[in-house]
Amino acid sequence: MNWVVLALGVLVNATASILIKVSSMPPRTLPSLSVPVSAWATNWVLWLGVVAYGLAFVLYVYALSLFPASIAHPVITAGAIAIVATVAGLVLGESLSALTIVGIVIIISGVVLVALGSQSK
Repeated sequence: MNWVVLALGVLVNATASILIKVSSMPPRTLPSLSVPVSAWATNWVLWLGVVAYGLAFVLYVYALSLFPASIAHPVITAGAIAIVATVAGLVLGESLSALTIVGIVIIISGVVLVALGSQSK
């Protein structure tokens, strides 16, 4: 169950980031001095992203109660980075170069090493 909470934290965090990105893509608008409040206040994707970040925070706090901070934080952060980079490349049309993929592998490998090092006391 503990790892399920951590995995949900990763997925919800990544989903929130993706929703915020999508909320800023045309035809939606984000707040600025030239955009009326009503235009972004009705941006339901933005608000869904905000709610997802709230849920991600709750899951993060819960994960910290289940795992050492040296495991929970890197796993949630790096997992979200890897998912967002992958989804942005495959779904949103952003760059997903070989170098990006190597970076994702290095990030995940580093987090695995940190987690293993934290458990080998």
